Amino acid sequence: MKNSKFLEKILDFIQKFQMSKSTFGRMALKQPKFVFVLEAGRECRESTRARVLKFMREYAKKAVKKEQ
Repeated sequence: MKNSKFLEKILDFIQKFQMSKSTFGRMALKQPKFVFVLEAGRECRESTRARVLKFMREYAKKAVKKEQ
């Protein structure tokens, strides 16, 4: 996955769940500046992408369960 697509997914997630960029980074990786460094053009490892995508899936599942 290209960095731009990955960042777009993150930004969509942040907007959907009304979360700040630093909160997302802290919750996903314990790195509050994660989204900001991606926006600055930094690439991340595939293993990091996998961790972030896993966090997003699990968070979304929990949010759906809370709504029910």
